[in-house]
Amino acid sequence: PLPPRVRLEFDAEATRGPLSLAGDNEIEFSSEGGRYRLRSATRSVLFSAEQESHGELNDSALVPHEYRERSARRPARTTRIDWDSGRVRFSAAAEHEARAQPLLQDRLSLLFTLGLRLRAHGASAIELPVAGVRRIASYRFEHRGEHTVELPAGRFATHLLERPLSADDDGLEVWLAPALCWLPVWLRFTDDRRQVVQNRLRAAHFD
Repeated sequence: PLPPRVRLEFDAEATRGPLSLAGDNEIEFSSEGGRYRLRSATRSVLFSAEQESHGELNDSALVPHEYRERSARRPARTTRIDWDSGRVRFSAAAEHEARAQPLLQDRLSLLFTLGLRLRAHGASAIELPVAGVRRIASYRFEHRGEHTVELPAGRFATHLLERPLSADDDGLEVWLAPALCWLPVWLRFTDDRRQVVQNRLRAAHFD
C-alpha cells in the first residue's frame, strides 16, 4: 500500500526537434484519515508549473474532489468534482458542467491510480475518465509488458502503460515500478506538435 508520505524527484526534459530544455519535477503525496493530497511542481530556467489534487483514498484508486493547475504564464484554473451531486465544474469553462463518472480521475491523481489499479486487478488495458481544466476525456492505456529501465535513481523492473498519440489525444507513457509501491518512475508525454516531455526518477523518499 502507499505509505503516508512520498516525495518523488525527477530530472525533467522537454524537447522539440533539435531544441531541448532541462529542469526538475517533484511530486509530493501525503495521506491521513482516508484523505490524500498531491502536488507536482516543475521548474526550469524558462518555465514553471504546478498541479494540485486532493480528495479521498481507497485501495485501488484515488477519488479526487479538486484539481488545480497554474503556471508562470497562466493564472490558476480549478476543477471541482462534487460526488454528492454528481457534477464536475471547471473554472476555465464556467458555462460547461460535466457528469462525475465512476473512477473519474484528474491529470495528477491519474499517475498514482494507474499503479493502484494495475496492482489490484492486473489488465491488458486500463481505461479511465480524466478531468482536465475544461472537459473530461477518456484515457485508454495499453499494457506494453515488463521492462527493466536504467534511470538516475538506479535500475528498476517496471510495467509500461501507454496511451498512444493520435490525432485527438496526446500520447502518454508511464513506467510503474512494483518495488516502489507501483509508483511512476518514468513519464513521457508527447503532444500533437511532437514536443516530448520526460520525467525520469532521480530519488524517492518515503515516510
